[in-house]
Amino acid sequence: MKTHKMFIGLATALVALAVPSAVIRAEPPATIVNIEDVSVKGFVVLEVAVPRGINIAARQGNADWALEFTVAYDDVNGALQIDSGVIALPDTFDVGPGDNGTELVVFFFFLSRGAGNTPSFSGTVELITP
Repeated sequence: MKTHKMFIGLATALVALAVPSAVIRAEPPATIVNIEDVSVKGFVVLEVAVPRGINIAARQGNADWALEFTVAYDDVNGALQIDSGVIALPDTFDVGPGDNGTELVVFFFFLSRGAGNTPSFSGTVELITP
């Protein structure tokens, strides 16, 4: 009986140690820092800050991190929102260090329809975990 109680105590301690580390490991989000309007050429350039460790892991093939973008703008027919689908982080262009432990990457987001005279682009990015 004593061994059984000791086993339960040990198992409970291991679970208690494992659960907080899973909660603490939440990764910082990726953020769009700039949207360059090159819509006359049919695309916009999204400059994104991603956590440095995630970018390195993805580019070295150690983890399948990805990004998913949504861009909203006004086209010739009114408001439009486009989703990129999931883009592997190595399929973006690495342009160097950012602020606070991030690296900047660039993604060329092709537009499905031409932008209007005042498109006012906005966007979101989601970091997709492996």
